[in-house]
Amino acid sequence: MVTYEIAPKAFTSPRGPESGTFDSLKARLQYLQELGITAVWLTGHSLADPHHFCNIWMQYAIIDPDKIEPTLGTPAQLRALIDEAHWHGIKVLLDVVTHGLMDSSPIVRSHPEWVRGETWGMRDYDWYGGHTDLDDWFRRWTNYVAQYGVDGFRLDVEMYRPGLWARVRKNAAAVGHPIILFEENYSAIPGITDFTEGEVALGSSSGNELLRDVPGFMCASSGSEGSIMLQLTT
Repeated sequence: MVTYEIAPKAFTSPRGPESGTFDSLKARLQYLQELGITAVWLTGHSLADPHHFCNIWMQYAIIDPDKIEPTLGTPAQLRALIDEAHWHGIKVLLDVVTHGLMDSSPIVRSHPEWVRGETWGMRDYDWYGGHTDLDDWFRRWTNYVAQYGVDGFRLDVEMYRPGLWARVRKNAAAVGHPIILFEENYSAIPGITDFTEGEVALGSSSGNELLRDVPGFMCASSGSEGSIMLQLTT
């Protein structure tokens, strides 16, 4: 599998910088197929704060993982993108922010007991506080598989709760759509994750320097232009 990391707002610019949408990305799928890409990892699809990280919209300032970012398009347009990607033989993987939510999130306001502490200026999920209702809520990632046809997820930072993701994986298989799971850090867990980003990425923490010499691209941390990451797995 050859995976291409795409920041949807930056990969295309139909109305200027950072104006990419699901539809404008869909129009480039033939190009990606011709490159030999067999999976795209979208670093952005759901509602996020456009100012938290240096006034740059990015998925990691997450407000609500259930809601599609309106500036990217509608739920129907996301589904159309995924359907078209599949027609071109390309899987679609979504980024999941596993550590927390923006303090302004309505989820934080509705369930203050679900969060504890802070990372990156965001409220962290209290993963080890025994909140079974939080577990039930987070398993809704299966809905992206059932409703949109998503092929898997990249877990930002780390997994935290392997057993929870094992259930997501089992639920996806139960609806007839097995998924790919990989996380940013640490090692793959047999039966749960397929690989870990650091083991196979051309653009790892040190390898991102390689991308600086690619015309038109910058490393993922900049957020100002589309960035690529090729991953080869067997």
